[in-house]
Amino acid sequence: MTSPRSVALLPEALYEKSRQYILRGLREKAVGTVDEYQLWASLAIELLGKAALAKVHPALIADPQDVSSLFAACGVGFSVNIKTTLEEWLGADKAKAPKEIVKHTEHAIVSAALVKLEQAKCRFEESHTKKQRDKLIAESDAFQDVEQASRFNPIADRIWPVKCPACSARAFLSGVLWSEDASQQSDYEDPWIEYIDRTYFAIELDCRICGLHFNNSTEITAAGVDGEFVETEEREREYEQDYGND
Repeated sequence: MTSPRSVALLPEALYEKSRQYILRGLREKAVGTVDEYQLWASLAIELLGKAALAKVHPALIADPQDVSSLFAACGVGFSVNIKTTLEEWLGADKAKAPKEIVKHTEHAIVSAALVKLEQAKCRFEESHTKKQRDKLIAESDAFQDVEQASRFNPIADRIWPVKCPACSARAFLSGVLWSEDASQQSDYEDPWIEYIDRTYFAIELDCRICGLHFNNSTEITAAGVDGEFVETEEREREYEQDYGND
């Protein structure tokens, strides 16, 4: 009995994860954190290689010593425990090392983000009276995303507003394009028009009112902010010319 392959074996998912990792690496490089840049870059390269192999056939990245993983790679699933060839390439002990480093690194980033969040909140409350805070928050409603471009890393594809988790003013997220998919929306009166859903993934947050600034998606998520943004684009549908056998 066949079943959908695990996400861990899909070349598209591996490619997108690799893309996200290299973006995180570039972000760390931009702020001068070379060790973090090298870590994320190496993980991105590994995932990119696995994506290329998985495109040929998912079995190429499944653990050859694990029967359930091989079956899953062939579309026959009876286990959710999918093992890929990271252990095969590096050895079990070495394969765990980068995973442990990432785990501890993310824990440190989350802890630091929560401290930054609390500091920004306290700073805002201690520096202004209630009346002043309300006035500043109201004024932030006029802020526009075009004004924020210089405050973010230039690799961002999109900037959008969000409620600041520290002071509740109008803050902004910058993000990278994650995916483009055909929308469920359609215009039956105009078949020449198609709708595309563009999904963006936030990599930076900035608030001009309280000064809160997050530098990566882990910090943004730790603060309870939804870092995903979807917009629908309308465009003319492209049809290939039908050549007959006249």
